[in-house]
Amino acid sequence: MVFLEITFRIRVQLQLYTDLAQAVPLLQPVHPRTIRVRSHNNRFDSENPKHNTIVPYRPFPNIIGFKQSSPPTNSPKMSSTTTAQPTPTQPPIPAVHPTYPDLRSRVALITGIGQVGSPTSTTWGNGAATARLLAHNGVKIFGCDLHLSAAQRTQSRLQAEFPELDIEVMAADVTQTSDVEAFVQAAVAKHGRIDILINNVGMTAPGSPASMREETWNSQIDLNLTSVYRLCHAVLPVMETQASGGSIVNNASITALRYIGKPQIAYAAAKAAVLQFTRATGAMYAHKQIRCNAVVPGLMYTPLVENLANSEKSEDREVAGRIMRHNVPMGWMGTGEDVANAVVWLGSGASRYVTSQTLVVDGGITESTGTGFGM
Repeated sequence: MVFLEITFRIRVQLQLYTDLAQAVPLLQPVHPRTIRVRSHNNRFDSENPKHNTIVPYRPFPNIIGFKQSSPPTNSPKMSSTTTAQPTPTQPPIPAVHPTYPDLRSRVALITGIGQVGSPTSTTWGNGAATARLLAHNGVKIFGCDLHLSAAQRTQSRLQAEFPELDIEVMAADVTQTSDVEAFVQAAVAKHGRIDILINNVGMTAPGSPASMREETWNSQIDLNLTSVYRLCHAVLPVMETQASGGSIVNNASITALRYIGKPQIAYAAAKAAVLQFTRATGAMYAHKQIRCNAVVPGLMYTPLVENLANSEKSEDREVAGRIMRHNVPMGWMGTGEDVANAVVWLGSGASRYVTSQTLVVDGGITESTGTGFGM
């Protein structure tokens, strides 16, 4: 049964990327540029954290081609010049990983924390990347995934990088109320509180209003929308008892804002509803210092895209090529780190006066006609 579930999820995701690849036009090449970056390797300092400073920690691997030079070891604050040769998938700017001292020892729940793919891959999915940035900030993490092995893979990667990290994962199906209740109860039993809830589960299915079966529609709404309600229904009473309130961050999609050329009516409707759910919930609970916001990712270089690009099948590689020849105005795909930065900022006190809002992380694609870039 587990094998069938995994096979179904992979096939659905492959169909999504195949259809999306056919929908987006080619992007003209962008010009090489020279940028200056601050290249030092500070890690999170638990004894003397710097207030809301943005400091790169352990250098991330060269995920999709960007190369960053290293400074002399005796001059950690020295600026170095890096010449980037960007492609439509290659970030010309290195990722930064903010530190928010107020997050230290907070408790965060993350659904969809796991990821699949090659065990040697260094790429991070949205949920795993978010967990990594939370770990960098000293947050206690309690995560779940439909498949325990996927969650445990993220757990082991984080523990290897952050040996003192407090992280626990479990299997949970967010379409089952009993699983959600058990997940929340286990977190409260261990930590006594929940400061941050990150709803990071979602999956699409192809179909138009005329072609989609009602059973598919119902399952899509259940997974992509009702799951958000289930988690909030279980977590909000916990946050209400806390003087500090809490922060809820829901992961949506640009399909909630625009038709992107692929018929996925239930997914689009569910994610659009998530945005309104977020707005209403944030307003309802603001007086209790509980904030609720949404992050809307665009085209992201995830382990799934990487798997397609590295596949032995030519048709998979062709799909990956079409995805990576996209029409994002910035000229490159985002990564899990970009989503993580948005999510963790919304979970921190740095966004204390922000609620009921939608933060779009898409390189400008939803505000563009997709023509003329790189000219």
